[in-house]
Amino acid sequence: LFLPRLEPLLAARLGGVTSVRDLQSSVASVLISDEDTGCAGDVDLAQSPNVRYSDWGMRVLWTRLLSVFEAEYVNKAASRMDDSVSRCFPAPPPAGLVDAQSTWAQRHNTKSDELQAVSTVPNRKLVASVVRSVGTELEMAKSDARLCTMVARAATRAISSFVATTKERLLSVMNNPRVVDPCAATAHPMTRSVIGLINCVEALRVGISELCQPADQPLTAPAQSVLCTCRDELQTFIDAQSDVLLDAADRAISQALLDVDNSSLWSHAEHALQWLQTQVLEPLDPRRSSRVHTMTDSYLTLFVHTVCVTMPLTETAKLRLASELPQLEFACSQAASTMGVRVTGDAYKSVRQMRPLLFMTSRELAQVLGERSAEWSSVSELDLLNHVVCRVATEEEAECVPHELLGCSRREWLGCVAGSEFVESTDV
Repeated sequence: LFLPRLEPLLAARLGGVTSVRDLQSSVASVLISDEDTGCAGDVDLAQSPNVRYSDWGMRVLWTRLLSVFEAEYVNKAASRMDDSVSRCFPAPPPAGLVDAQSTWAQRHNTKSDELQAVSTVPNRKLVASVVRSVGTELEMAKSDARLCTMVARAATRAISSFVATTKERLLSVMNNPRVVDPCAATAHPMTRSVIGLINCVEALRVGISELCQPADQPLTAPAQSVLCTCRDELQTFIDAQSDVLLDAADRAISQALLDVDNSSLWSHAEHALQWLQTQVLEPLDPRRSSRVHTMTDSYLTLFVHTVCVTMPLTETAKLRLASELPQLEFACSQAASTMGVRVTGDAYKSVRQMRPLLFMTSRELAQVLGERSAEWSSVSELDLLNHVVCRVATEEEAECVPHELLGCSRREWLGCVAGSEFVESTDV
């Protein structure tokens, strides 16, 4: 009934077609091929006593009408979703305002890095508005499968722009080596900015995951597939960026454990592990349990290596090391517990076994080294050999550290010990 009235309005958009009959004659051959392939029956319209929707011309006119409407609707929906993303990352302030902020920071004893940290991370409410915008657009288009899929693809493009902007900011922040420095006296403000950017993408992933399977009315299969792919890409991005942060922190903490001298060993290790717990793991929303478990195990193992090459191994040094070992064990347990991980395994057992080994007599230590019973199997043979050599060198009042006779520095020797397999330890 209403299609004849729309013909003059749609003539310009439909390539010069001015009537249904002209449209039918111009595309008859195309429609025949569509019917042969089964494409002409995709549109399921209610029958009317006055209009036969099975006519070729009616179908093409109706399909083109819907295509024009769908394109306009998707463009407007994409614009609304892009606007919600743009509000998360506003344009930088003009130069005059930046100067005013710097002046204000100097007057109020505030560091400029703190102001930059605040402006780098999007507000959580704005990130939630992105999820609401996507959910609203999908809800409006849910009744039509094709339109809902097109809206889902537009939402994926908007989320991709959010991720791209986040990645640029992460790269700019991580270029500063002071951002990930566990040995610094005070934590850098931009460290929390890195965590905040990763948490924003995690919040976006959680919101998209909830949209993939709504409780009231599920999405169509194509739209749900598009959103699930977007969710998986967000998860991949979060894992990659979290690993970049944790790898940088791991290298810095391992460096601190390798570079310190014997007198300040625990003070550096304690400060570095507290930094890891309070500045990285506690505020980090993504759960990286397996990665954190690997890190804490490596710290315990490295500490045992360091204890075994302590020289001179006097009674005072033994008492100090015996008190530092349980403190390190507790610090690693606290750091791992933030991710729901319990510190267990050979590294944990080796720390527990090193304390009684420190106070064994030479005869008892030789017996342990010779028998290699299951009770002492967690401590590697090479660590035991290092401990025996340092103990004998202390008793004989040697003037140099034993590994220096091999032309190795302390760090090089620890690297050799850490990189050796158990089966090769005797040869080493």
